[in-house]
Amino acid sequence: MGAALRRARRLHDQHQWPLVGPVVPPMRPLVVLIFILIACPGSDPAPDGGAIDAGDACGLCQEFEQCRQGVCEALTCRDNLPCPGDAICVDARCQRRCDEDSCGPGQRCLQGRCTEDECLQTEDCDGESVCSEGRCLRPQDVPCTQGEDCPTDWRCSTFGRCYQGECLVHGDCPEESRCVAHQCIERPVSPEGVQFEKIEVFPITLHTGADGEALDQGYGFGGGLLDFDGYGDLDLFLGASSLRTADYSPPCLYRNQSTPGTLRFEVVAEACQWEPTTWNSGWAIDLEHDGKHELLMLGEQGLQFKRFYPEPEVTNLMSLLGNQDYRTFCKAGAMEWIDLDRDGLVDLVVGCQLGATQVNGRPLPVRAIRSNIALKQLVDGTFTLFDADYDELLADDGSTLGLSSLDVNGDGLLDLVVANDTFSTLADPGHTEMTPGAVYFSCSPLEPCLFDRRLLGTGDSAWGSFMGIGNLHVEGLGEHLYISDWGPNRVVQFVDGEPVNRAFELGLDLTSSEQQLLYAWGVSVEDFNRDGFDDVLIGQGSVGPEPHPLHDDILFLQDQEGNFRAVTEEVGIEEHGPTAASPLGGLQATRGLTRVDLDQDGYLEILMMPQEGRPTLYREVPQRGASPRCTLRAKSRYVATVGSGFAVQEAGSSRFARRDIQGQLRLGLSPWLMSGSSTGRLRYPSGAIQDYDCQGGAGPIDLEEPAWIQWTRDGLSLELTFDHPWWPQAAWDLAIRSPEGVRAVDCVATDTGCRATLEVADEAFMLRRDGQWWIHRWFALP
Repeated sequence: MGAALRRARRLHDQHQWPLVGPVVPPMRPLVVLIFILIACPGSDPAPDGGAIDAGDACGLCQEFEQCRQGVCEALTCRDNLPCPGDAICVDARCQRRCDEDSCGPGQRCLQGRCTEDECLQTEDCDGESVCSEGRCLRPQDVPCTQGEDCPTDWRCSTFGRCYQGECLVHGDCPEESRCVAHQCIERPVSPEGVQFEKIEVFPITLHTGADGEALDQGYGFGGGLLDFDGYGDLDLFLGASSLRTADYSPPCLYRNQSTPGTLRFEVVAEACQWEPTTWNSGWAIDLEHDGKHELLMLGEQGLQFKRFYPEPEVTNLMSLLGNQDYRTFCKAGAMEWIDLDRDGLVDLVVGCQLGATQVNGRPLPVRAIRSNIALKQLVDGTFTLFDADYDELLADDGSTLGLSSLDVNGDGLLDLVVANDTFSTLADPGHTEMTPGAVYFSCSPLEPCLFDRRLLGTGDSAWGSFMGIGNLHVEGLGEHLYISDWGPNRVVQFVDGEPVNRAFELGLDLTSSEQQLLYAWGVSVEDFNRDGFDDVLIGQGSVGPEPHPLHDDILFLQDQEGNFRAVTEEVGIEEHGPTAASPLGGLQATRGLTRVDLDQDGYLEILMMPQEGRPTLYREVPQRGASPRCTLRAKSRYVATVGSGFAVQEAGSSRFARRDIQGQLRLGLSPWLMSGSSTGRLRYPSGAIQDYDCQGGAGPIDLEEPAWIQWTRDGLSLELTFDHPWWPQAAWDLAIRSPEGVRAVDCVATDTGCRATLEVADEAFMLRRDGQWWIHRWFALP
């Protein structure tokens, strides 16, 4: 009998049942009882009244256990073979029901079992939440691959989330439709090739700021785009203005909770409060290389670096200057990441704007308090002051409203573009004595200089009230710097090192309207109507409370001949209306602006920051037949940069476009790139080229520059190996640095690269391709 019972139990554990024999499934309770009576009679007390004999240990077995060779083992179970009594089935084994006191640390008793999960079934969740993979989720947050994964009356979206209604994202609708508020509506066909619609997205478009009487500077508040939590979408930091009453918003970080086609943000409470410094804007960087951005916040007499992970940490960078440094009075409102010393670590340049001029009645040296600040990054991710040489080069008394970096002259080195407001205009002869804006061209390592500063105009035209910067390719003429201004805007190209302004001949000057000089501020360059040509969006706004209705935002569309045509209402851009929550009234006045895909649906959002009031938000309406744009998260291997220095060759285009540059007043742009097509080629700041394919989606996709340069040193010989199929033929030479200085060195071609001769004290080298394109990096010699 014992052998038969053991065989029956073994077959049961293997989910097999004998065709013949004394034990069958319905009789299992009887079998268990017989097994206990015959094989485990250990319920009798020990003969000596002491401890139970080891052989009789099965006397301790519970009703949901069996005795096997003197050991109590849990019975196996399944849906059609339940456990006896009040026991429950967990992972195919019977066990006693738990209570709240019987679970270990970090566990809770749910459905009779101890678990670290938040829920085991929907009944464990509160409200309308449902249980999904151990978490209580809102039904719309439940991941799914098919309808059965969703709650009753919910559907599974192509986005992989449950929804109600007709759609969650555009992909749930027929090809000719788009998803709006869970309804599929017909996609339009705009005569202009692009259409926008103004939208309200709370709490973003409720964020309110005002300066009250201090409107003469007209800067307003800005913000910054970053992915602070590493979730792969762009969160939004919004700054503040000077008024601090209950009607106005403190600097605030908003977490992106959007789904494609539906924008949704939530307040990050611990990063949404007033601080001693009023932070007006922020810029993103990933110093830890962990996929989570840190935030550099700018304000009046404030420069603060904020880390969010692994623990919140704040660093006051202004303290590096010391109490006796007048630059601590800097009203910071512009910033650019650029590797100034080419050591492979990105440094920062801060633009100081019109601000304090005296303290306790004592005048301050204006040139000092408005001198732009450069800070050097160290290998541990901290920052320090540069040598005095850099301070002297960047010092000026202009009010710097925009900064950007771009290889303006095509030598491979990133140049620094500085937009200074000197309260001057081309429309009025003469100028102030303040330092005008300029391009700081990076000198070749073989030249005895760090930068070659070139003004943006000749004679009196070099001065202006420069406010925003964009890089605009004009068909037939090449790339130009579009610089917004008071009165005539500038469209500047450097020809043989001299600035040539083509704004008037291109019709892009926007000088005045009804004898009123216009103020242009934000600039964004993009192929908005997807015809392959660069267009430019200009944000305008008056200074002060005067209700000038003439300063409307304008989109210039370019055609194949390089002609530009201004559109506004035709593409959904509305006239400026009354400013919300402004104590002095007046109309909306745009300052910094940017284009970005916040909800990752493949279509643009336009974010416009105000002088006073609240941000304005537009979204691109998906056109019939239009495919999604794609966000590229590109990582440069050799040249340290944050979003600048890249170029994108979209499918069907013969050129590389460079539209993703900074240069906005008090607004840190996306550190990621935008492609108007699903496929194309990306050019890194080093010149390396890589194909990309977004698989017809909106991304974001991650791209990393391949390791195409290798070098080894053998005594006084430097062996360089290249893997650059994008350049079938390339000749290389070097600049080599030693304590004695920098010298040019030939690199003799080999089968795999080139070879150069070193000297004992040599420390680092830079590479130049074909005698003209430098890689913006000093490589340390082994």
